[in-house]
Amino acid sequence: MTSTPIKFSIILAGLSLTSSVLYLAGYWGAFNINVFEFLSFDDLVRSAIYPLLGIASLFVFHGLMYGPMLTPRMFAEGSGTVLTGVEPTKREREDDQERRRQAVRKFKVVGGVAGLAWLGYVAISGSYGQVVYALAIAASIAMGLHLKNSEYAEDSVREPILRGLICIVFVLIPTVSLVHGVVRAHRLIFSAGDFLYVCESDLKESDVAKSTKELRFIGKADEYFFFVQDPEITEIKVLQYNDFRRMVFRHSIETLRGEISLLFWKRKQKVDLCLPAARPIAGQAGR
Repeated sequence: MTSTPIKFSIILAGLSLTSSVLYLAGYWGAFNINVFEFLSFDDLVRSAIYPLLGIASLFVFHGLMYGPMLTPRMFAEGSGTVLTGVEPTKREREDDQERRRQAVRKFKVVGGVAGLAWLGYVAISGSYGQVVYALAIAASIAMGLHLKNSEYAEDSVREPILRGLICIVFVLIPTVSLVHGVVRAHRLIFSAGDFLYVCESDLKESDVAKSTKELRFIGKADEYFFFVQDPEITEIKVLQYNDFRRMVFRHSIETLRGEISLLFWKRKQKVDLCLPAARPIAGQAGR
């Protein structure tokens, strides 16, 4: 029979991988790309690290809040036997109940302060992404609290605080992963007003910077160099240097980023075009 820690590890791994798939599907789906045609196991594992860290942080928080009340005499919730087989005294029972009440108060105070602080930040920033995150988290918590009272959850985890946290985590992490992927892609799509160019060249990075006066170098992968043109520049000049073989793309960045990302996904050499410019070209300030 599989031990409880092994079962718990398998469940956490499955939850993290599910969250990873939802994040990647949400992000690439915003570019109308079916990510399931290109997914590999290493992609899933890398993206699963973040939800796994999030899950671990929540349970560490639970341990810090709830751990001090645990004693060898703790009763299993609703049972008549103690863990040590020794019947506790009335005073010991009262002490255990008081520790439980203190743990619940800590959860309420810390959770309430954190929630109010975040809602205040959302109200002040007015950010579309923050509002979407707030709605997703609120809906996930409500659904998790609803599942907490189900018969299966009560039979599986007898401790109510831990049961509530587990139910919330199982709804919250996958939901927020999907929302985060979509919001991250939309921020990229709707905030871009430049033109993106991709040049195929054998030049070194330093030579490219010297040869481009109108364009800003943002990165290199394989034989391709990536540039953006500031929207204030209306005159578009094709690069006429001998080492440049051709201009590969010239489109609005809103429709092109997904195509380029897909190109390198097929090559298994991904380019994160969400990152800002690594450094501006000589004589031009970065934005």
